[in-house]
Amino acid sequence: IFSNITQTQFTVDWADGDGEQRAVFVKVAGSGTANPVNNVTYIANSIFGSGSEIGSSGWYCVFNGTNHLGGITITGLTVGSTHRVMVCEYSGSAGSEAYNVSTASSNPRNVITDSPENTPPGTALSLDGSNDVVVIADNASLDITTNYTLEAWVKFNTLKFSGIFSKYQISGANGYFLRLKSASPYNQFDFDGMTGGPTLVTGKWYHVAAVRSGSTRTLYVDGIQYTLSGTAGSVNVNTNELRIGEDFHANNDRYLHGEIDEVRVWGAALNITDIRNWMCRTVTNSHPNWAECRVYMRFDDTTGTLVKDRSDFQQRS
Repeated sequence: IFSNITQTQFTVDWADGDGEQRAVFVKVAGSGTANPVNNVTYIANSIFGSGSEIGSSGWYCVFNGTNHLGGITITGLTVGSTHRVMVCEYSGSAGSEAYNVSTASSNPRNVITDSPENTPPGTALSLDGSNDVVVIADNASLDITTNYTLEAWVKFNTLKFSGIFSKYQISGANGYFLRLKSASPYNQFDFDGMTGGPTLVTGKWYHVAAVRSGSTRTLYVDGIQYTLSGTAGSVNVNTNELRIGEDFHANNDRYLHGEIDEVRVWGAALNITDIRNWMCRTVTNSHPNWAECRVYMRFDDTTGTLVKDRSDFQQRS
């Protein structure tokens, strides 16, 4: 579990297995596993690169022991980079360690440190929270109900019950949506009725990707997966328009106050590798899911009231 992620540090915690102790290793990488050598004691230092290294592998020991209540904070990390973390349990005293180097779900796991300004590429659309919204006319390409991804960069000026994506404008329409949750202090995401994510703050850019694959919904914020809770509602084909920056137009009070950029709606469940590879750059037709890109708005338009859709679907907005 990762928390308190900044440009140069993060906090990590985990559930222990049945080993007597555990050593934690970190490497600047997006793949690979740590392979500590039996009968070798690795000296830990929470300043990355200062603890013992496994040979010349780039895996550095940041923790070695038993007590990690509240997690351990690793500092000295590379800005805007993927760091891979692996927990290796072991038995035996110093110099007689027998390490368990088997992998498991979420071990090892990646975390991405914040970029220098954590800002999306290019210009962005500013929304006043009162009546600013992008409206995309209903059509068959937007009636996606089983596999889809809602993706954008967003910065909140005010945290309030408000929409990011919504194809659910009247009672009974039951379209897909991504918004800020309805309960105060409105500081997490709500994806189709399931809530979760980091504790959001105003004035900071976040990259969010909400993925539905069959009956499973997954939320990624800044490339990190977060657990969702609650029960998702049904998503049906409807004739409602897709609104960017507003939720449930019938109420006329759920407008987003902030900025939004790189809006993408996909008729496919994107995997985490593609999300991370493309979150900090503009999309081209070389994207592996380009054929399923139903909406792509970069908000490079600086005049007028029309927003250009750069997907092959050329949506009217």
